[in-house]
Amino acid sequence: MKKYFWIIIVIILLVVAVVFLIPSKQNPTTNSVVKTSTSTPKETLQVTPAETKEVVKDFPAGFPIEAGATSDSGFTYVPANTLSKQSSVIYTSNKTLAENGKIFKDYMDVMGYKIINKVETSQNLFYYGTKDNASLSILIEKQDKNVKITATYLIN
Repeated sequence: MKKYFWIIIVIILLVVAVVFLIPSKQNPTTNSVVKTSTSTPKETLQVTPAETKEVVKDFPAGFPIEAGATSDSGFTYVPANTLSKQSSVIYTSNKTLAENGKIFKDYMDVMGYKIINKVETSQNLFYYGTKDNASLSILIEKQDKNVKITATYLIN
């Protein structure tokens, strides 16, 4: 069951990445846009590992990162020839699965993210939402006595 859950999550993330990396044919005057950078796109992809506290600065204002949580890893991914940017953090929470689920789902609702995909089981919670030209995904996993949070923010 856990194997299938991960396969579904990977497929969802790949589809999302493809959708956001294909240029939109919408009229730019009617499309809400968040600027990612004013610099020129690089010709090669860039993956930059960094501490969670640094990567989370790329997330939207008020992102509910847990104070005192154990940081596992973080990175920023910028595909070649684009200004799209994906920032990801992974950390171990001191809160329960249910507490984290409420915190992140409430945050997404308050911030105006439209949750377009969710999975809620006794061991895992997954929320994927979009707002303007950005997407936010949160995976909350119960692992033995720990709860692991994986958060990814993509600006296209």
